[in-house]
Amino acid sequence: MNTHINNISCIALFLMVSNATCFADKAEKQGSEESVSAAEQILGKWVQYRDTKQGRIKIIKDHRGDHTILKVYGPNGESLYSHRSEYVVEETESIYVFRYRNKVVMTGPKAGEKDPKESAYIFRIEGDRFLELHGMLRTDQGKPSLVTWERLKEEDKPNPRLDQTTA
Repeated sequence: MNTHINNISCIALFLMVSNATCFADKAEKQGSEESVSAAEQILGKWVQYRDTKQGRIKIIKDHRGDHTILKVYGPNGESLYSHRSEYVVEETESIYVFRYRNKVVMTGPKAGEKDPKESAYIFRIEGDRFLELHGMLRTDQGKPSLVTWERLKEEDKPNPRLDQTTA
């Protein structure tokens, strides 16, 4: 019985020390990030890749302060689709919310189409990763999903000759 209690005590002590170290590391990391707002952290270009039946596509979104440009490139680097939307970032003590509206399709089969509807998701920045958590706000319907973006690196940038979409 004493051995069992000692084992439990050791495990409890390990968990307390591990959690204290984890919280200290997290607090130190957050201290450096808190000086920069969430809206500032998301500025710039983000990329993700998706494998489709036609091949691997590249999606780039560019947050520019009050609007986003999203572009989709085909397996050969050709521009398939793009849209522009307005956004605002809401910061609370515990979460960040990204709200976007007034989407205008710029290229693709539905070019010129407008959608004024507002949509939103929870997000977090972890280093060079942008994590979007969809379907978790009170008014959301459907199954929650997580979308991960990576900050765009120089070698990931599209061929400017193939990309004629500007905003």
